[in-house]
Amino acid sequence: MQIYAIDVSKEYLDIFSKSDDEKILQKRIKNSFKSIGKLLSELKDGDFICPEFTAVYTNLLLRLAHLYNVKIALASGFDIKHSLGNRKGKSDQLDAERIWEYALRFKDRLAFNIPDDENMQELKMLFNLRKQLVKALKAMTSAYSMSKINPYSSIAENHIRTQTESFVRLQINKTEHQLFKIIEQSNQLDKNFNLVTSITGIGKVTALELIISTGNFIRINSARKAAAYAGVCPYPNQSGNVAKKSRIHFRANKKLKSLLHMCAKTICIHNKEFKLYRERKMLEGKHFYLVTNNVANKLLRMVYAVIASQKPFDISLITRDQRIENM
Repeated sequence: MQIYAIDVSKEYLDIFSKSDDEKILQKRIKNSFKSIGKLLSELKDGDFICPEFTAVYTNLLLRLAHLYNVKIALASGFDIKHSLGNRKGKSDQLDAERIWEYALRFKDRLAFNIPDDENMQELKMLFNLRKQLVKALKAMTSAYSMSKINPYSSIAENHIRTQTESFVRLQINKTEHQLFKIIEQSNQLDKNFNLVTSITGIGKVTALELIISTGNFIRINSARKAAAYAGVCPYPNQSGNVAKKSRIHFRANKKLKSLLHMCAKTICIHNKEFKLYRERKMLEGKHFYLVTNNVANKLLRMVYAVIASQKPFDISLITRDQRIENM
Protein backbone atom coordinates (compact mmCIF):
# COMPACT_ATOMS: atom_id res chain seq x y z
CA MET A 1 0.00 0.00 0.00
CA GLN A 2 1.33 3.41 -0.99
CA ILE A 3 -0.03 6.80 0.01
CA TYR A 4 -0.23 9.62 -2.52
CA ALA A 5 -0.64 13.02 -0.90
CA ILE A 6 -2.03 15.82 -3.06
CA ASP A 7 -2.05 19.56 -2.54
CA VAL A 8 -5.02 20.82 -4.58
CA SER A 9 -5.31 24.25 -6.15
CA LYS A 10 -7.48 25.67 -8.91
CA GLU A 11 -4.98 24.97 -11.71
CA TYR A 12 -2.64 22.23 -10.44
CA LEU A 13 -2.28 19.17 -8.24
CA ASP A 14 1.05 18.78 -6.45
CA ILE A 15 1.68 15.11 -5.66
CA PHE A 16 4.05 13.61 -3.11
CA SER A 17 4.65 9.96 -2.25
CA LYS A 18 7.38 7.83 -0.72
CA SER A 19 7.68 4.09 -1.24
CA ASP A 20 8.91 1.52 1.29
CA ASP A 21 12.42 1.71 -0.18
CA GLU A 22 12.47 5.49 0.43
CA LYS A 23 12.01 6.30 -3.25
CA ILE A 24 10.34 9.71 -3.53
CA LEU A 25 7.77 10.66 -6.14
CA GLN A 26 7.08 14.36 -6.48
CA LYS A 27 5.39 15.95 -9.48
CA ARG A 28 2.80 18.48 -10.57
CA ILE A 29 -0.12 17.81 -12.91
CA LYS A 30 -3.02 19.90 -14.12
CA ASN A 31 -6.31 19.83 -12.27
CA SER A 32 -8.09 18.45 -15.33
CA PHE A 33 -10.02 15.35 -16.32
CA LYS A 34 -7.27 13.93 -18.55
CA SER A 35 -4.35 14.46 -16.13
CA ILE A 36 -6.20 13.12 -13.09
CA GLY A 37 -7.47 10.11 -15.03
CA LYS A 38 -3.94 9.23 -16.12
CA LEU A 39 -2.66 9.49 -12.54
CA LEU A 40 -5.42 7.30 -11.09
CA SER A 41 -5.03 4.65 -13.80
CA GLU A 42 -1.37 4.20 -12.83
CA LEU A 43 -2.09 3.44 -9.16
CA LYS A 44 -1.87 -0.13 -7.90
CA ASP A 45 -4.45 -2.08 -5.91
CA GLY A 46 -4.42 -0.99 -2.28
CA ASP A 47 -2.97 2.46 -2.96
CA PHE A 48 -5.00 5.46 -1.85
CA ILE A 49 -4.80 9.22 -2.24
CA CYS A 50 -5.05 11.83 0.48
CA PRO A 51 -5.72 15.35 -0.84
CA GLU A 52 -6.28 18.42 1.26
CA PHE A 53 -9.93 19.43 1.05
CA THR A 54 -10.24 22.69 -0.89
CA ALA A 55 -13.99 22.79 -1.59
CA VAL A 56 -14.92 22.89 -5.29
CA TYR A 57 -11.31 22.42 -6.44
CA THR A 58 -11.40 18.89 -4.97
CA ASN A 59 -14.70 17.82 -6.54
CA LEU A 60 -13.26 16.58 -9.84
CA LEU A 61 -10.60 14.51 -8.05
CA LEU A 62 -13.22 13.03 -5.70
CA ARG A 63 -15.55 12.11 -8.56
CA LEU A 64 -12.83 10.52 -10.71
CA ALA A 65 -11.38 8.59 -7.77
CA HIS A 66 -14.80 7.04 -7.25
CA LEU A 67 -15.06 6.13 -10.96
CA TYR A 68 -11.57 4.53 -10.94
CA ASN A 69 -12.28 2.67 -7.66
CA VAL A 70 -9.42 4.43 -5.90
CA LYS A 71 -9.83 5.12 -2.19
CA ILE A 72 -9.68 8.81 -1.32
CA ALA A 73 -9.46 10.37 2.13
CA LEU A 74 -10.03 14.13 2.21
CA ALA A 75 -7.96 15.81 4.93
CA SER A 76 -8.76 19.08 6.63
CA GLY A 77 -6.16 21.82 6.27
CA PHE A 78 -6.75 22.75 9.91
CA ASP A 79 -6.01 19.21 11.09
CA ILE A 80 -2.88 18.98 8.93
CA LYS A 81 -1.52 22.29 10.18
CA HIS A 82 -2.07 21.54 13.87
CA SER A 83 -0.88 17.94 13.82
CA LEU A 84 2.66 18.45 12.56
CA GLY A 85 3.90 21.13 14.93
CA ASN A 86 5.58 24.37 13.96
CA ARG A 87 6.89 24.08 10.40
CA LYS A 88 8.69 26.90 8.63
CA GLY A 89 8.32 27.76 4.98
CA LYS A 90 5.40 27.22 2.65
CA SER A 91 5.00 26.13 -0.95
CA ASP A 92 2.75 23.75 -2.85
CA GLN A 93 5.48 21.09 -2.88
CA LEU A 94 6.11 21.44 0.87
CA ASP A 95 2.37 21.30 1.54
CA ALA A 96 2.08 18.04 -0.42
CA GLU A 97 4.92 16.52 1.62
CA ARG A 98 3.28 17.60 4.88
CA ILE A 99 -0.04 16.10 3.78
CA TRP A 100 1.82 12.82 3.16
CA GLU A 101 3.35 12.93 6.66
CA TYR A 102 -0.10 13.57 8.12
CA ALA A 103 -1.68 10.70 6.15
CA LEU A 104 1.13 8.30 7.15
CA ARG A 105 0.87 9.20 10.83
CA PHE A 106 -2.91 9.06 11.05
CA LYS A 107 -3.73 6.49 8.38
CA ASP A 108 -5.64 4.40 10.93
CA ARG A 109 -7.96 7.37 11.58
CA LEU A 110 -8.54 8.51 8.00
CA ALA A 111 -12.11 8.31 6.73
CA PHE A 112 -12.51 7.43 3.07
CA ASN A 113 -14.96 9.61 1.17
CA ILE A 114 -17.44 8.96 -1.58
CA PRO A 115 -18.98 11.73 -3.71
CA ASP A 116 -22.56 12.84 -3.22
CA ASP A 117 -25.13 11.62 -5.71
CA GLU A 118 -26.67 13.98 -8.26
CA ASN A 119 -29.70 14.80 -6.11
CA MET A 120 -27.57 15.78 -3.12
CA GLN A 121 -25.21 17.86 -5.29
CA GLU A 122 -28.13 19.77 -6.81
CA LEU A 123 -29.71 20.22 -3.38
CA LYS A 124 -26.48 21.78 -2.08
CA MET A 125 -26.14 24.15 -5.03
CA LEU A 126 -29.76 25.30 -4.92
CA PHE A 127 -29.73 25.66 -1.13
CA ASN A 128 -26.56 27.78 -1.29
CA LEU A 129 -28.21 29.92 -3.96
CA ARG A 130 -31.22 30.38 -1.69
CA LYS A 131 -28.94 31.49 1.15
CA GLN A 132 -27.33 34.10 -1.12
CA LEU A 133 -30.73 35.40 -2.29
CA VAL A 134 -32.07 35.59 1.27
CA LYS A 135 -28.93 37.43 2.37
CA ALA A 136 -29.29 39.92 -0.50
CA LEU A 137 -32.96 40.50 0.31
CA LYS A 138 -32.17 41.03 3.98
CA ALA A 139 -29.48 43.58 3.10
CA MET A 140 -31.92 45.51 0.91
CA THR A 141 -34.75 45.54 3.44
CA SER A 142 -32.38 46.53 6.26
CA ALA A 143 -31.00 49.42 4.21
CA TYR A 144 -34.54 50.57 3.43
CA SER A 145 -35.60 50.49 7.08
CA MET A 146 -32.64 52.75 7.91
CA SER A 147 -33.47 55.13 5.06
CA LYS A 148 -36.97 55.76 6.46
CA ILE A 149 -35.55 58.23 8.95
CA ASN A 150 -34.01 60.22 6.10
CA PRO A 151 -36.12 63.37 5.49
CA TYR A 152 -35.30 63.12 1.76
CA SER A 153 -36.71 60.42 -0.51
CA SER A 154 -36.45 59.50 -4.17
CA ILE A 155 -39.39 58.22 -6.19
CA ALA A 156 -37.06 56.58 -8.72
CA GLU A 157 -35.03 54.87 -6.00
CA ASN A 158 -38.17 53.57 -4.30
CA HIS A 159 -39.55 52.23 -7.59
CA ILE A 160 -36.32 50.41 -8.53
CA ARG A 161 -35.84 49.01 -5.03
CA THR A 162 -39.43 47.72 -4.86
CA GLN A 163 -39.10 46.00 -8.22
CA THR A 164 -35.76 44.46 -7.24
CA GLU A 165 -37.11 43.14 -3.92
CA SER A 166 -40.10 41.61 -5.72
CA PHE A 167 -37.78 39.94 -8.23
CA VAL A 168 -35.51 38.53 -5.49
CA ARG A 169 -38.54 37.17 -3.59
CA LEU A 170 -39.77 35.55 -6.79
CA GLN A 171 -36.38 33.88 -7.33
CA ILE A 172 -36.36 32.63 -3.72
CA ASN A 173 -39.78 31.03 -4.28
CA LYS A 174 -38.58 29.43 -7.53
CA THR A 175 -35.47 28.07 -5.81
CA GLU A 176 -37.53 26.61 -2.97
CA HIS A 177 -39.90 25.04 -5.50
CA GLN A 178 -36.96 23.31 -7.21
CA LEU A 179 -35.58 22.16 -3.84
CA PHE A 180 -38.84 20.51 -2.81
CA LYS A 181 -39.22 19.02 -6.29
CA ILE A 182 -35.84 17.26 -5.93
CA ILE A 183 -36.86 16.03 -2.47
CA GLU A 184 -40.10 14.57 -3.83
CA GLN A 185 -38.32 12.79 -6.68
CA SER A 186 -36.07 10.84 -4.30
CA ASN A 187 -37.83 8.25 -2.13
CA GLN A 188 -35.23 8.25 0.64
CA LEU A 189 -34.87 12.05 0.73
CA ASP A 190 -38.64 12.51 0.71
CA LYS A 191 -39.15 9.96 3.50
CA ASN A 192 -36.49 11.47 5.77
CA PHE A 193 -37.72 14.99 5.02
CA ASN A 194 -41.27 14.08 6.06
CA LEU A 195 -39.99 12.30 9.18
CA VAL A 196 -37.97 15.32 10.32
CA THR A 197 -40.75 17.85 9.61
CA SER A 198 -43.18 15.67 11.59
CA ILE A 199 -41.44 16.93 14.74
CA THR A 200 -43.16 19.98 16.18
CA GLY A 201 -41.02 23.08 15.76
CA ILE A 202 -38.82 21.88 12.89
CA GLY A 203 -39.70 23.58 9.62
CA LYS A 204 -38.84 22.85 6.01
CA VAL A 205 -35.71 25.05 5.85
CA THR A 206 -34.23 23.46 8.99
CA ALA A 207 -35.02 19.99 7.64
CA LEU A 208 -33.24 20.83 4.38
CA GLU A 209 -30.22 22.15 6.28
CA LEU A 210 -30.08 18.98 8.38
CA ILE A 211 -30.34 16.67 5.36
CA ILE A 212 -27.66 18.54 3.41
CA SER A 213 -25.26 19.03 6.34
CA THR A 214 -25.45 15.41 7.50
CA GLY A 215 -25.45 13.80 4.05
CA ASN A 216 -29.03 12.61 4.54
CA PHE A 217 -28.02 11.38 8.03
CA ILE A 218 -25.36 9.05 6.63
CA ARG A 219 -22.14 11.09 6.85
CA ILE A 220 -23.08 12.34 10.33
CA ASN A 221 -24.90 9.28 11.62
CA SER A 222 -25.57 10.04 15.29
CA ALA A 223 -27.16 12.80 17.35
CA ARG A 224 -23.96 13.21 19.35
CA LYS A 225 -21.91 13.94 16.23
CA ALA A 226 -24.61 16.24 14.89
CA ALA A 227 -24.69 18.20 18.16
CA ALA A 228 -20.92 18.71 18.01
CA TYR A 229 -21.13 19.71 14.33
CA ALA A 230 -23.98 22.18 14.93
CA GLY A 231 -22.37 23.72 18.01
CA VAL A 232 -25.11 22.84 20.51
CA CYS A 233 -22.70 20.72 22.53
CA PRO A 234 -20.29 22.99 24.49
CA TYR A 235 -16.89 21.57 25.45
CA PRO A 236 -15.25 22.06 28.87
CA ASN A 237 -12.61 24.76 29.11
CA GLN A 238 -10.48 24.24 32.20
CA SER A 239 -6.92 23.63 33.25
CA GLY A 240 -5.76 22.88 36.79
CA ASN A 241 -7.69 25.05 39.22
CA VAL A 242 -8.84 27.43 36.48
CA ALA A 243 -12.30 26.60 35.13
CA LYS A 244 -13.70 28.87 32.46
CA LYS A 245 -17.03 28.95 30.69
CA SER A 246 -17.65 26.00 28.37
CA ARG A 247 -17.62 27.03 24.73
CA ILE A 248 -18.51 25.60 21.35
CA HIS A 249 -15.80 24.94 18.78
CA PHE A 250 -15.20 27.81 16.37
CA ARG A 251 -15.60 25.43 13.41
CA ALA A 252 -19.21 24.62 14.31
CA ASN A 253 -21.96 25.19 11.75
CA LYS A 254 -23.35 28.43 13.16
CA LYS A 255 -26.13 28.65 10.57
CA LEU A 256 -27.48 25.26 11.62
CA LYS A 257 -27.14 26.25 15.28
CA SER A 258 -29.17 29.41 14.64
CA LEU A 259 -31.94 27.40 12.94
CA LEU A 260 -32.02 24.85 15.76
CA HIS A 261 -32.28 27.64 18.34
CA MET A 262 -35.30 29.07 16.50
CA CYS A 263 -36.85 25.60 16.43
CA ALA A 264 -36.13 25.22 20.15
CA LYS A 265 -37.99 28.46 20.92
CA THR A 266 -40.94 27.28 18.81
CA ILE A 267 -41.23 23.85 20.43
CA CYS A 268 -41.10 25.42 23.89
CA ILE A 269 -44.27 27.32 22.94
CA HIS A 270 -46.23 24.46 21.37
CA ASN A 271 -45.01 21.47 23.38
CA LYS A 272 -46.07 21.31 27.02
CA GLU A 273 -43.18 19.09 28.16
CA PHE A 274 -40.52 21.33 26.63
CA LYS A 275 -42.26 24.41 28.00
CA LEU A 276 -42.21 22.96 31.54
CA TYR A 277 -38.58 21.90 31.07
CA ARG A 278 -37.55 25.44 30.10
CA GLU A 279 -39.47 26.99 33.00
CA ARG A 280 -37.96 24.53 35.47
CA LYS A 281 -34.41 25.21 34.30
CA MET A 282 -34.96 28.96 34.33
CA LEU A 283 -36.22 28.75 37.93
CA GLU A 284 -33.03 26.84 38.78
CA GLY A 285 -31.09 29.91 37.66
CA LYS A 286 -29.88 28.58 34.31
CA HIS A 287 -29.17 31.12 31.57
CA PHE A 288 -31.80 31.42 28.83
CA TYR A 289 -29.36 30.59 26.02
CA LEU A 290 -28.01 27.59 27.91
CA VAL A 291 -31.53 26.19 28.26
CA THR A 292 -32.22 26.91 24.57
CA ASN A 293 -29.02 25.07 23.70
CA ASN A 294 -30.16 22.07 25.76
CA VAL A 295 -33.55 22.04 24.00
CA ALA A 296 -31.80 22.19 20.60
CA ASN A 297 -29.69 19.21 21.65
CA LYS A 298 -32.84 17.31 22.63
CA LEU A 299 -34.38 18.18 19.27
CA LEU A 300 -31.43 16.62 17.46
CA ARG A 301 -31.88 13.44 19.48
CA MET A 302 -35.53 13.39 18.46
CA VAL A 303 -34.55 13.84 14.81
CA TYR A 304 -32.16 10.90 14.86
CA ALA A 305 -34.70 8.82 16.79
CA VAL A 306 -37.38 9.21 14.11
CA ILE A 307 -34.80 8.55 11.38
CA ALA A 308 -33.63 5.36 13.12
CA SER A 309 -37.18 4.11 13.71
CA GLN A 310 -38.50 5.36 10.34
CA LYS A 311 -41.69 6.36 12.15
CA PRO A 312 -43.13 9.90 12.33
CA PHE A 313 -42.94 11.81 15.58
CA ASP A 314 -45.81 11.00 17.93
CA ILE A 315 -46.40 13.65 20.58
CA SER A 316 -48.50 11.23 22.66
CA LEU A 317 -45.71 8.66 22.89
CA ILE A 318 -44.19 8.42 26.35
CA THR A 319 -40.75 6.83 26.55
CA ARG A 320 -40.31 4.34 29.34
CA ASP A 321 -37.72 5.15 31.96
CA GLN A 322 -35.08 2.42 31.71
CA ARG A 323 -33.87 3.17 35.22
CA ILE A 324 -37.26 2.19 36.67
CA GLU A 325 -37.55 -0.94 34.52
CA ASN A 326 -34.12 -2.16 35.58
CA MET A 327 -34.92 -1.88 39.30
